[in-house]
Amino acid sequence: MIVAVLVDGDGRPVCTEMWPGNTADVGSLIPVIDRLQCRFRNARVCVVADRGMISAETIAELEARGLLYVLGVRERTDRLVRELVLNDPAPFVPFTLTKRRNEIDYEAKAVTLAGRRYIVCRNVDEMKKDAAGRATIVAALERQLKKGDKSLVDNKGYRRAFSPSRAGGAGQRAHP
Repeated sequence: MIVAVLVDGDGRPVCTEMWPGNTADVGSLIPVIDRLQCRFRNARVCVVADRGMISAETIAELEARGLLYVLGVRERTDRLVRELVLNDPAPFVPFTLTKRRNEIDYEAKAVTLAGRRYIVCRNVDEMKKDAAGRATIVAALERQLKKGDKSLVDNKGYRRAFSPSRAGGAGQRAHP
């Protein structure tokens, strides 16, 4: 099941909307918005949705209806965000939030491109954790490469089909 919560301007829940979880989120958002607007007759609405509900058609429908919206995307997989928004010279502004009695450090910046406002928010602790994980993986791969290219291939049958490359990198398929 997918649950949508309608909240008022003060953040208080007004109602919930549920629909089957076996439907594509992208196609579900606009009909739910239409039902809620019909039911509550609200002139001013702001839709907040995650990346699973985003498509070019959905954005076009939100804009055609004149609705405000906040859509979440992953910074590493969205090309526009990765190449333009993150490379924008606007500085990240640090801030701290308390969640469950823990202080969490974040940084955020706002960038406007082609009339759209993008807000990037990063969890600094998660960034450090991810960087440490990547460093561990790279170190393990470097140790394995010292043992030879073929040490990276677990399957013995596959290992026989590879020969070391001339550049000393990963193996290439051997030709019979």
